[in-house]
Amino acid sequence: MNSTLLRHSGIIVALLLVPFIVFAQAPDVKALKTRAEKGEAEAQYLLGEGHATGRGAALNFIEAFHWSSKAAAQGHVKAQYRQAALYFGGQGAQRDLPKATELFKKAAVGLRKLADAGDADAQMKLGTLHQLGVGTKQNSTEAVKWFKLAAEQKNVDAQTALGGMYLLGVGAEKNVMEGVKWTRAAAEAGDPQAQGNLGSAYRDGLGVEKNVAEAAKWFRKVGNAGDVKAQFSIAALYHTGGDGLGRDLAEAGKWYAKAAAQGHVKAQSEIGAMHLLGVGVAKDLKEGLIWTRKAAEAGDAQAQDNLGIVYRDGLGLEKNVAEAAKWIQKSAEQAFPPGMLNCGILCFRGDGMKKDGAEAYKWLTLAIRRGEPRAVGAREEISKLLAPDEIFEGLQRAQKFTAKIAETPNGLPPK
Repeated sequence: MNSTLLRHSGIIVALLLVPFIVFAQAPDVKALKTRAEKGEAEAQYLLGEGHATGRGAALNFIEAFHWSSKAAAQGHVKAQYRQAALYFGGQGAQRDLPKATELFKKAAVGLRKLADAGDADAQMKLGTLHQLGVGTKQNSTEAVKWFKLAAEQKNVDAQTALGGMYLLGVGAEKNVMEGVKWTRAAAEAGDPQAQGNLGSAYRDGLGVEKNVAEAAKWFRKVGNAGDVKAQFSIAALYHTGGDGLGRDLAEAGKWYAKAAAQGHVKAQSEIGAMHLLGVGVAKDLKEGLIWTRKAAEAGDAQAQDNLGIVYRDGLGLEKNVAEAAKWIQKSAEQAFPPGMLNCGILCFRGDGMKKDGAEAYKWLTLAIRRGEPRAVGAREEISKLLAPDEIFEGLQRAQKFTAKIAETPNGLPPK
């Protein structure tokens, strides 16, 4: 009976969401420090904003909090918002939700006055408060209103947020054409979040004609800047290819490696499998095992199954059937079809676990239901050697497992 081999596959990620805190666009801050040190609140705010967003100043949350706090203490409304946002995210200061809430409430009053007067940055910030429900009542419709006013004044952060809300149908009727319009405006202005969103739109054919090559172009802009989700998305596109983009496993491996180094679990699983197989990258069992183990320990089902196979077959280490069974069973319990197939075979043989024909029939049945074609032959083969009551018990166990995961979000077992 043949068991399944090491597995690697491209993973598709969901549409990127708008940022949790939307930061305002800051001007060049090179000349601000002297004015800030003299106590000018506006300069202190702009300097803090520059450090908070990395626009015109080095990204430095400690400096951002320092200068924002000084301006906020002088009653600068936008600085109060920024200080609150830093408290909210625990950036540059210890996370303090009560202080963040207090400052957001204080800022909301002043921001409303500025927004009513046409200040685009204040409109964007006020929209964010309504979007998140901090400092004011959560109201997505009100958020869209303020984001649109700011977006029409070419506030890039507002364009990004507005585009995302239209794409998701939050605060306004879902309108992918309108969402793509605002997302493209922000992306072309250089906003990384919008560039990632536009890449997702092209990848999925959302509001635009599906174009994988165009998706890769936008993801690459963000990936080169270090965004781990974009790096993984590029890798997945090259892994599968199609729609104007040729399949390139070497390019996929390069981007998986970048994302894996930043802790992306799925990327770790993929680059681990590629090294174990010598696909797209040099075959390196030691390197493959390192990444596969990292991903498996983080809960990735594919990596768990692969790690089990490594132990089962002694790939770069001593064979250990108990370890193989442990990891393959973890994968099966996450409803990963190849893991279910392997687990069924191990159960039938009693390799590293108790020999149990009913349990074997259960896992092979579940693997078939999840679309694993190799489980069909395996189940037919073991059926000839099982008693009718074992088959019946296996079906009963399969039904219980299916009912259990049906009660969980997305139909997957809880981790």
